[in-house]
Formats: sequence, structure tokens, C-alpha cells
Amino acid sequence: MDRPAEPTSRSFLVNRRILRVFRSAIIVVMSQHSIIEKLGGELRLPLRRESQVLYVMAEVRKYLEIESELGTEDFPELEFFCNWVLHTKISYKSSATHIRAFLQPFDVTPGMSIEEYLNSQYYQTILQLELLRTELRRFFNKHGLPVGWIDEHNGWAGFEYLYTSIVSEVPLEYSKGDLLPDEVEKVEIERFADPIGKTPQKLTRWTITLKNGKSFSSSLYYGTLRDKEQKVIKLPDFWDESFQL
Repeated sequence: MDRPAEPTSRSFLVNRRILRVFRSAIIVVMSQHSIIEKLGGELRLPLRRESQVLYVMAEVRKYLEIESELGTEDFPELEFFCNWVLHTKISYKSSATHIRAFLQPFDVTPGMSIEEYLNSQYYQTILQLELLRTELRRFFNKHGLPVGWIDEHNGWAGFEYLYTSIVSEVPLEYSKGDLLPDEVEKVEIERFADPIGKTPQKLTRWTITLKNGKSFSSSLYYGTLRDKEQKVIKLPDFWDESFQL
């Protein structure tokens, strides 16, 4: 006579599981909403400090980790750039595909002229962090976050200067072992100790090492404005006393 109560007990257990899943979903949504709110608050301020860039990239990474757990992640390259600022070395095989995508445009060849170098995909795309710029814009647009500074010359110049300052001496190394001889195997970024010339900005040096052992080094000032013929119009002027490295 007591058996009819069994379905009720089962229903109770099922309902508890549903409630638990529902509560977990609410917590996830609240966490994502909180992250976007924090990012919005930070991005409405001028980005002038390394700590701000670290904070922005760390919050983006937290959001992407939640999406990854849910199986909805759509920004693997952006996660790679987040990892670069949060680690001491990037050489994991799991990062290899994204490292390769970032460095694929490398097209420097021995003996190329200055004009050819300044028009190369290496200078225009890799050194200027265009993949990071594209992915940040896409992520911020998706979540209704401020993006105007990304397309503004000084805004992006300041961000990439701070970003490369953080990742300087954090080498990128492709470790999967399937590179062609003329593909990039390692990237090292170095920030000069003292300003040189008429700008308080410190030079940034990139050293690229290919699978065949050849290496190329070049230095640049972020934010240098050039015309279509790559002639310097003006030196960087995004820097002010509020910048903190």
C-alpha cells in the first residue's frame, strides 16, 4: 500500500536537480553581467596604466572562460591575447594554432627597402596588433561596450604601448613542431630602458626567430602617424603625465 509514494519521491529528486541547474544558470548569467558591468566602467575611463590593461584583459578572459564551460565560446584568438598578458611564457601546444594565426602575416625578407618594410604585413598587422584590435572590437561590440577608443589613433596607440609593455620579455614560442623553415617559431618583445629622441615614449623592439634559425629585429614608436607614402607626419603624442608603466 505504501508503493504509490515512490513516484512522488522520484519527482521530488528530479525537481531538486532542475532547481539546482536553474540556480547554477542564474549564477552564471549574473557573473557574466557583473563582468560586463565592470568592463564598461573601466572602458569609459582613459586607459593610461598597465594595471588598467591587465584588468580589462583579465575580465575578458573570465568571461571567455565561462563561455568555454558553456560550450559557447566564439573568441579563441582573443583568449590567446588575454593569456599572453597573464602568463610568464606562452608556448603551450594548445596555444599553437592561435600563435600561428597571429604570426601568419610575417613577410619580411632580407634586403627589403624601408618602404617595403613599412608597407609589409609584418609592420602593418603583427607589430600593430591588428588581430587583437579586431577581436577586442568584435567582443566589445557584441556586449555593448565602448569601442570608439579602439578606432581612434591615440586611443589604440596608448593601449598597444601599454599592452606590449606588459608582454615584453614574455616570449611567444610555437611548440607544435609542424612549422615550415620560413615560418615564425618565436617572438620576443623588449622595451628600451630610457626614452630616445623627442618623445617620452620608450622604443619597443620585436625580435622574430624563424624555424630555420634566422632572426629579424626591428624597433618602433607606437602611435607614429604616417601618410600613405609612409612618411612621418608626426611623432606619437598620446603620452602624458598620467601614463604609468
